[in-house]
Amino acid sequence: MAIRYIEDIFIDFADTLSQNGIGIQPHDRSATYSFYQNIRDGNQITQNQANYILKLLDKYKNVVEPYFNYKDDIINPIWKKPFRVLDLSKKIWVENDDGSVWVCLKFPYQLKETFEEEFKDTLYDRTHIWDQQRRIRKCSLYEWNLIALYEFAKKHEFEIDDTFVEAMSLVEEVWNNQESFIKKSMIKNSEVILKNATDESLEYFQTHKIGNIQNDLMLAKSMGHCFDGPTNTIVEKICSNETNHFWIKNQKQLLELVYSVEGKTCIILDRTSNVEEWIKSLSEVIENENYNPKDFRVCFRTSNKDNPEFNDWVRDKGFGGKIDTAKVLIFQFKPAKWLFKSQNYATIVASNNLYPTTNTTVRAMFKSHPCVLYVGDIQPSMNRKENIVEL
Repeated sequence: MAIRYIEDIFIDFADTLSQNGIGIQPHDRSATYSFYQNIRDGNQITQNQANYILKLLDKYKNVVEPYFNYKDDIINPIWKKPFRVLDLSKKIWVENDDGSVWVCLKFPYQLKETFEEEFKDTLYDRTHIWDQQRRIRKCSLYEWNLIALYEFAKKHEFEIDDTFVEAMSLVEEVWNNQESFIKKSMIKNSEVILKNATDESLEYFQTHKIGNIQNDLMLAKSMGHCFDGPTNTIVEKICSNETNHFWIKNQKQLLELVYSVEGKTCIILDRTSNVEEWIKSLSEVIENENYNPKDFRVCFRTSNKDNPEFNDWVRDKGFGGKIDTAKVLIFQFKPAKWLFKSQNYATIVASNNLYPTTNTTVRAMFKSHPCVLYVGDIQPSMNRKENIVEL
């Protein structure tokens, strides 16, 4: 008599339920489907899974008996494959894979939820992969907090490999000597200098700096050299922060900043806002603070059919004219393509947006520019991972 293995019996059991429309309890249906797929895929099962399968077969043996009788086979069950032994080992180590350096973690499934909860923010924005074949999690050595990983491993009694200990020592050495690594800018003898810069960076900085401290600090910041010194001016505060998003509450402060640096300022207005009211309010500040209206250009027009009054107002205020002689360029929703013809198209970028823009050009512009100002009495909402500093 041929041996009837439990794996084969369970496949026939599940098929019998499906083909004859036999209903079972919802939680049993879910478990049956999962075991069915696992066995059909040729995977080994654990001892606990085997016990669960036998319980299901026993529970519904009378229900399926008119179609499929296996009562005698589950008295002394015979399994086709040996049970899979769970690997409960926990280990952390470092390995190099084609130039990428990974912190590797191996731990049982029971720890998965705990790990993901403790590192939920890091999992979102740091490089990591799941190696299905080796069943290990790999985290980029250069992006993850090694101290946090060490504390997790120590807390859950991991075997900590020497390679990870060595990586920790190197990180500690770099941390203790960060003054020799971190890129900074400083003011010395009324001149901006770069610290820990490469030869290429120094050459670029010397070529493009203009001798104006505020502008040169902006240039240094755009190169990743944040200002290290007392922040006595708004520009120094901007340049001392790694973020490039800043919130300024009113137009008067905006113009004070604009005129403290050389170069153009590009203002991009949210088209869902009251654009005309914003520009007319800016016009009042220009008049009250005695700024030259010829420094400003409104780089868009309304329909002459629907709103000719605004276009007339722009002309009367002197907000039209040649772009080359302007200091402040005002756009609606997105800038014109000609703006980007110059490498240094704007020293400052400003906006009245309250929410992240949907325009891809503006989004890229806001992400890459060293100084993006949001102007208004309400703090704007930022995308995840983006910080904003109030000036």
